[in-house]
Amino acid sequence: MSFFVFFTLICIVLSLEQSSCIDGALIGNMNNIGKQGDLTMSYSITFNCFNSMKKPAEYSIAASINSLCYIHEKMQWSHKGKHNISKCGACMTLIGPSNTPFQCTVAGFFSMTSEIVDDDIFENVILLDENFYFKIGNRFNSSADLFVQVTAYSGDCNYHQFASLYLLPSKEETTKFMVLNSNRVIEKVIVGSHDYYQQDDHTFEVPYISVGESISLVALSGELINAVRHETTSPVIQAETKFSSRIYSGCNYSPNRQVFLNGTIQGRNPYIAWDFFQLNSDLSVVVINATADGVIFNATHERTTIVLHYPTSIQMNQHFSEIYLTLEYKGIQNFLMTNIALNNRRDTLKHQDSTYIEENVTTIIYKENDHTLRLRCLFNRSIKTYANIISFSFITDIGTQFILKNATLKHRIDFIQPSCNFSSTDCSFTECTTNNSSLFEEGCVPECGSCRSGYKCSSVGKCELEQNQNTRNCSFLARVVLLCLVIVTIIV
Repeated sequence: MSFFVFFTLICIVLSLEQSSCIDGALIGNMNNIGKQGDLTMSYSITFNCFNSMKKPAEYSIAASINSLCYIHEKMQWSHKGKHNISKCGACMTLIGPSNTPFQCTVAGFFSMTSEIVDDDIFENVILLDENFYFKIGNRFNSSADLFVQVTAYSGDCNYHQFASLYLLPSKEETTKFMVLNSNRVIEKVIVGSHDYYQQDDHTFEVPYISVGESISLVALSGELINAVRHETTSPVIQAETKFSSRIYSGCNYSPNRQVFLNGTIQGRNPYIAWDFFQLNSDLSVVVINATADGVIFNATHERTTIVLHYPTSIQMNQHFSEIYLTLEYKGIQNFLMTNIALNNRRDTLKHQDSTYIEENVTTIIYKENDHTLRLRCLFNRSIKTYANIISFSFITDIGTQFILKNATLKHRIDFIQPSCNFSSTDCSFTECTTNNSSLFEEGCVPECGSCRSGYKCSSVGKCELEQNQNTRNCSFLARVVLLCLVIVTIIV
C-alpha cells in the first residue's frame, strides 16, 4: 500500500505542468487611470469579448463572479503555425503582495497611452476593476492606487461546469458562436471531418449545426470534447464533458529586487521602481531623484538616513534574505543602523507615519577604501509583517555626500524562478511545444501542443515526418532467428 501511495505521488509530481512565470506584470486599477498620478494617461477597450452578449453574467461564470481582466491588444492572439488562437476566455493566475493566487478570465483587450511613460510598458499591464485590484494588491494604505506589480501565469481555468457554445446571429446556412466556460484554450473546432479556426472577431463560424449533430472542441494540447445540439430554442450548445484538469507548478510573487544599478536609470519602469528619500535628524524628508551617475545624498544635519521605498507594501523579510549596497562618500561618516519599516500613507513619507518592522538589522560593513562602503544586511525570516521601507542611518558632518551606486536584494532560494515576459504566452508561429532555447528562454516555453501521429516536433517547433528508426536488414533478422533456434534446441 505504501509503495502504491509513493508511486502515485511520484506520478503526480512528474505530471505537473510547467508554469511560465511573468514576474514583471502589472495589474492596473481601471477606476483610477487618468484620474490620479499621471493625468495624461488614458486607455480604451479596443475589443470586448462579451460585446455580442446581452447578459454575459447569465452565461459566463467569470462574468457572474466578476473575475474579468483585460490584456494589451498586442497580446490578443497566440500565433500557432498559420493560425491565430484568441485569448478571449483564457485564464490567468495573478499573485500579488497578498501572496494569494487569484484567477481571472480575459474579457477583452485595451490600448493605453501616456505623455510621460513609454507605451511599451503598458504591454505588461492587466486591467482589473477596483475591487478585484485591491484583493490582489492588498488593502494596506501604502498600496499603490494605480499599478501594482504581480506575477502572472497562464493555465487551465478552475471551472467545474462544462464548456458551452454561445450562439450568435449568423447566416441561415452557418452557425456562429463563441466558446464560454472552457477550462482550456480552444485551438479549433471540428465539424464532420473539417477543421475550423477562429475569425478576426474572435468567434467561430461553421456550417449550420442541426439538432442531433455534434461539434468537437479541440484544445491546444490536442485533447478533444464533444458538444451536441439538442434543440434550436436554446442560445447555447452544451458540451457533454470537460477537458481534464491539469496541475500547474505555480509561481511566486516576485517584487522588484533591483533597487538601483548605476547606469540603468533609463528605461526604469516607474510603477515597480524603488524611490529614494533622505531623512534628516530634524525629521524633515527630502525626495532624491536617481541620476545616471547614481543617487546622491547630501548631509545637511548631524544624522542622515538614506531611505529606499517600494511603491507597494510587501512581506519584505519573506521574499528577500539580504540586501547589498555600494556607497561612495566624501566627508566624515559613521554607520549607525539599518531598519525595515512600513509607511502607512500614500501621499507623504513623514517619519511619524512609519512603523518599524525590524530594527537594527544585522549589517556587515566592508570598507574598500577611504571613499567606498559596501553593506550587506541580513533579514530575519521569522518576521512576516508587511513593509515597504529599508533605511540606513549614518552620523555625518554637514556637507558629507553619499552616492548610491548599487542596491540589490537577494531572493530567498524558495522564491527563485525563471523570469518570463508576455511573449511566453505566444507560440510565435511554431506548430508544437519545443524546448529550443534559441526560440524561447528556458522555463518560459508556451504550450503549443504536440504533433499528430507519425510526426515529431523539430528543434524549430515544426511538425516533421518521423523517420523510421528500424535500420535492421534481412540478414540481421536471419541471424537473430538462427540464434533463437539454436537456443531452443539447446534447451530442449
